[in-house]
Amino acid sequence: GTVAKWAKAAGETVNRGEIIAEIETEKINYELEATDDGILHHVVDEGASDAQVDAIGRICSGEEGGPMALMAPLIGTFAGVARAPIKIERRKMGFSITAGDLLSHGAEGVPSLPDPAETIMIDNTGHPANKRLHLAIGTHSHLNAFGIEWNDAEGGHNGHYAPFDWQPN
Repeated sequence: GTVAKWAKAAGETVNRGEIIAEIETEKINYELEATDDGILHHVVDEGASDAQVDAIGRICSGEEGGPMALMAPLIGTFAGVARAPIKIERRKMGFSITAGDLLSHGAEGVPSLPDPAETIMIDNTGHPANKRLHLAIGTHSHLNAFGIEWNDAEGGHNGHYAPFDWQPN
């Protein structure tokens, strides 16, 4: 999809549930709601070089174009990039990831009906990481960084995942 109209300007406060943009696709048009109040931030592996951290910051802030540039007007404050040791555990239909004491997140894919050993896929999304996502349910999510403390031990929320496939404009 493409952004047909922004309902919020760059730097404006975005509150959960507010309409932030109108999205157009070949088949449907819809209003995109803010999923939460918040600040965009990213954590990279502690082994990343200064040049890599700088590049990730430019990509994630939208400065380099690509899908994140579409999201940049929705973010009032880009909190930057933090380094932490990242550990990823992959499973056939899910994953868990930790980034030091900053982040812990996990999800399990939703099995498809034709082949329960494969996840249901969502195609042609406007997601900044990849246009094709695995449909998944979060098992847990904990974040303690950038002034944000989020602790969801119960899970049950969006846990969609995909390989990173960013392309500049």
